[in-house]
Amino acid sequence: KSDMLSFVFSDAFLITMGINIILALSLYIPFSAGQWSLGISGFMSLGAYGASALTVKYHVPFLGALLLSGISVGLMGAVFAFPALRIKGIFLAIATLGLGEIVTTVFNSWEYVGGLSGISGMRGTTVANTYVIVATCIFISWIIANSRFGLLCDALRQDELAADSLGVNCTLVKVLAFSLGACMTAVAGALFAHYIFYIEPSVFEFNTTMMVVIFLVFGGLETPWGAVVGAVLLTLLPELIRGLMEWRMVVYGALLCVMMVIRPNGLITKESIRIAKTFLRMGRRRAVTR
Repeated sequence: KSDMLSFVFSDAFLITMGINIILALSLYIPFSAGQWSLGISGFMSLGAYGASALTVKYHVPFLGALLLSGISVGLMGAVFAFPALRIKGIFLAIATLGLGEIVTTVFNSWEYVGGLSGISGMRGTTVANTYVIVATCIFISWIIANSRFGLLCDALRQDELAADSLGVNCTLVKVLAFSLGACMTAVAGALFAHYIFYIEPSVFEFNTTMMVVIFLVFGGLETPWGAVVGAVLLTLLPELIRGLMEWRMVVYGALLCVMMVIRPNGLITKESIRIAKTFLRMGRRRAVTR
């Protein structure tokens, strides 16, 4: 138990969990507008390589490189979104997956950033700056979920045709959601690169994308808190079952199957949050009356 607690409170684990939370939120935002983006590994590698090139080759301060790579990849996401959003559902997921493969191929052959050998020498990620960024991403996601833009995203996710007939600018809403999700993914990639000090294209594999999808589906698709809870619990799980570490993805898949049967909307839903708020109000009233 002491070994497990020491690992859970170590910098390595806390930074990994923080990055996973950001990745889960980055998928939640486009999904809230009805888009399944499987380009996480592609946008993550763009953010990682972009920030690494800035810090290693141009000696840009870490936080400046983080900001620049996030904004740049967010704009790239917007450019990609305009043609890609003409397609929907599984076809959009396949298109974004294809983007990830294209990015990997480019970095494999681009000698400026090391090609197959990768790039090294970057540093700067700490627990403190990771969780400042995590808190910022949670705040942004919460603001979006409770804003007019969040309502437009929700309307789009539930019925795009009805939203369009009511005058919602569906294209603009989708592009903004996709772009913001890409920006967050890039920031997570930059944090990851500056934590492990060395990256190569093979680091950003398809399993990373699937892991983030599982975080979101397990935690809940309806609120940003579902993404946070899913990322935290499933980052903790491999440590709790250390002997089954090699079977991590199998365990994740089994949990996903169980969740689809028991709670298809995930652990945290809007209804569960309403119930929790009701119980809290009741508890406060009883405390006051006493």
